[in-house]
Amino acid sequence: MPVQFKTKFVEKNLPKDKRIPILIKWGKKFGEIGIAPETKGNLSFRTKSGFIITGTGTTIGDLKPEDFVEVTKIEKKNKKFVVYCKGRIVPSMESVFHKEIYNFRSEINAVFHLHDKPVLEVADKLKIFCTEKEQIPGSYSLVKEIRKLLEKRRGIDYLIIQNHGIISLGKTLTEAGKLVTLFHRKAKEVK
Repeated sequence: MPVQFKTKFVEKNLPKDKRIPILIKWGKKFGEIGIAPETKGNLSFRTKSGFIITGTGTTIGDLKPEDFVEVTKIEKKNKKFVVYCKGRIVPSMESVFHKEIYNFRSEINAVFHLHDKPVLEVADKLKIFCTEKEQIPGSYSLVKEIRKLLEKRRGIDYLIIQNHGIISLGKTLTEAGKLVTLFHRKAKEVK
């Protein structure tokens, strides 16, 4: 079951950051090479007050400034979450795992989650670390599974979510994006 969260908008203005156009360009690139099908995947980067992330139902290959929201805080109350944000769109259902990664890896400033089928098909040959168990997308179990892998394999910047997709981490948007395209190219060469 996906993470249940309530969105509380602390501000309705669109987030402004000079890196949003860069993220839009990466999304377009991922769409062009076929690893951002329809509304699957999410992209984010760290800000001073949280992180900017694509909203629910956005098309990664065709992003616009209104497709972003800034998550400023996530609180866990009982078994549900409250996500506080600035913007006009509900943040991605994967926002909780983005927050978990930013909390765990202070040097990481960009998290890209995509559905790169060629990489998933040859992950073993490429020796890419993978979560141990398949979990429901957007679930808190998935958040814990990703955290477990990051704790076990400290310092990895590219990983597979079993039977789901990839996560690329970077100190910059460019670093995270280049890792995505590098592994995509390698997967195509192996096939």
